[in-house]
Amino acid sequence: MGGVGLPEKNFRNQGNASSKEAQLGPVFSFALDKSLDFIIDTASGDHPFDPYVGTLKTAGILVLVGAPSEIKLSPLRLLLGMITISGSATGGTKDTQEMQDFCGIHKIYPKVEIVPIQSVNEALERLIKNDVKY
Repeated sequence: MGGVGLPEKNFRNQGNASSKEAQLGPVFSFALDKSLDFIIDTASGDHPFDPYVGTLKTAGILVLVGAPSEIKLSPLRLLLGMITISGSATGGTKDTQEMQDFCGIHKIYPKVEIVPIQSVNEALERLIKNDVKY
């Protein structure tokens, strides 16, 4: 998993996050049913939402920062689970440049694993088995 949510912990360590913000941290999880309080969905492509909503505890919160073209989910899950769905803009070009400058100053770099093209099949198998770190 990655995207805009990946360096969030590093930003908290360098910035002035409140104790409540520090407790939330990033959520990158395909956890068991009803085990999460909060999800930050950074995916911008179309994807199913019911599986994510199903991982939220009662009164859980799903925040969308990506921009899918549509959101399809079961309203009954929202009603019975008292789920809140919210959205947040991630900023424009100026904000993105400021973030990149901040990362450069504080030496915050993305964590990646580079896989040679000859090993692409093994990498896909690892993805299927959830045997990846980033």
